[in-house]
Amino acid sequence: MEWVITGIVLVLIAVLSCVHFGLFSQQLINLIRFFVGDSHYLASIVLGLVGLVMVIYNQPPRFWPKKRKRIRDFLFRFTPLGKFSCFQSNDDPSMICQRLLTSIGEEFSRAQITTKVGGGFIGSMFYQLIFPIFRYRRFRSNIFY
Repeated sequence: MEWVITGIVLVLIAVLSCVHFGLFSQQLINLIRFFVGDSHYLASIVLGLVGLVMVIYNQPPRFWPKKRKRIRDFLFRFTPLGKFSCFQSNDDPSMICQRLLTSIGEEFSRAQITTKVGGGFIGSMFYQLIFPIFRYRRFRSNIFY
């Protein structure tokens, strides 16, 4: 029974984060945007599907190794791409987490969705991990800026 309740909560979170209705919904969207960034609709759909599976089967979804690889690919490919396209300035790339926290903090205080936050916390952490690899390359401007 606890999996059904958890599934219902996940479905409610997914629905509320897709409809943009009220202050609670806006803050919920900002919370999801903090983690996955501008791909929050896709994350909400995934949360809703996982919740539906929990309600229907009364157990958590079992991800086979192929599906685990797809989830990992989503996290490591799409969220950093949002980060690359969001902060295209020539500032210090090591400050990208600070810029994320500043922009999402302003969004929380306004309780609205007005600015892009890129790939969220996951994307900014991954961006900071892989940036030193490409820092001194000649094609740096083509990839990151």
